[in-house]
Amino acid sequence: KRDDLTRKKQNELKLGRESGQRTDTMMVIRLSEDHSRITVVSLPRDTWATIPGKGEHKINAAYQLGGPKLTVQTVQQLTGLKINRYIEVNVLGFIDVVDSLGGVTVCTPVPINDPKTGLNLPAGTHELQGVQALGYARTRATARSDLDRIDRQQQVISALMNRALSADTLGNPAKLASFVNTTLGTIKVDPDDGLLGLATQLRDVKLDNVQFADIPLADVDYRTPTGESAVLWDKQRA
Repeated sequence: KRDDLTRKKQNELKLGRESGQRTDTMMVIRLSEDHSRITVVSLPRDTWATIPGKGEHKINAAYQLGGPKLTVQTVQQLTGLKINRYIEVNVLGFIDVVDSLGGVTVCTPVPINDPKTGLNLPAGTHELQGVQALGYARTRATARSDLDRIDRQQQVISALMNRALSADTLGNPAKLASFVNTTLGTIKVDPDDGLLGLATQLRDVKLDNVQFADIPLADVDYRTPTGESAVLWDKQRA
């Protein structure tokens, strides 16, 4: 969401000026029944999918065509999974969450120079604050474009979890309170019930028990009937 940002803030964050909201990033997250394991599956935003009642589009159009409800219906139809909860993260809030943890550590195997997001990093390990972390999670300025971006987004989520679950955060009441309050103010949840209960359940998850996965793809440069470039899933492997 960028409508509520000042022009100055939009320019500073290189977010563009289009109105409306977009699902830049889509992930399906599964918490095991015993609350010990988490699986995170990234859904490429250029996935060519059937959106219920709207025909075929890229999957990220579902949000613009029908908000969270249609987005959930689309993902359910595409994956065969029942989605129990929807969580939406605001762009500015993401920056605040990273900053509340004192930044995140990431490693890029290739240099990134992206005027669109204002990101310029040599290959290697970097400590990123909120604005840079957002640029790192959003940039598509490497060889595999959106597919590389998925790898970076998973890396940022992993780095955030690493910081959030560290002794430095959990053992520091002020830092922990800042992180929790910032996070709660950043996200919109449906149904909005007992998110604190969910957060409590996550305390027992060890980082080694968090798995990230990508969707197997059959075609990374599918030309749609509308002339767009999209990706097609390898349905059987997916």
